[in-house]
Amino acid sequence: MLSLSLLKLISFLLCDLQAMKVVNTMKLKEEVDYEILYKKMEREVDQLTSEMERQQKVIRSEKMQMDKRLKESERSFHDLRMTSNMQIEVSFMVHCFVYEMQI
Repeated sequence: MLSLSLLKLISFLLCDLQAMKVVNTMKLKEEVDYEILYKKMEREVDQLTSEMERQQKVIRSEKMQMDKRLKESERSFHDLRMTSNMQIEVSFMVHCFVYEMQI
């Protein structure tokens, strides 16, 4: 078991090592021009707002194109369905006619 004085020495050395890591730096007093900072932030907000509006415009345009393509596809599908149904009906009628002729 370590003696009390040895523990104090170890504790002191650890504290001393931590103190050696501390670095004091001097910092000059910085003057802030709030008007310039405000204008800079205002420009940045304007740029971000413009970019956001541009992106929203692109999104709206793409949505309109997708809606148009969807309507065209639905119309085409409906036309194809109608044509297919008509062909089935005609085929059925021909088949019935041929069957009746054989009887």
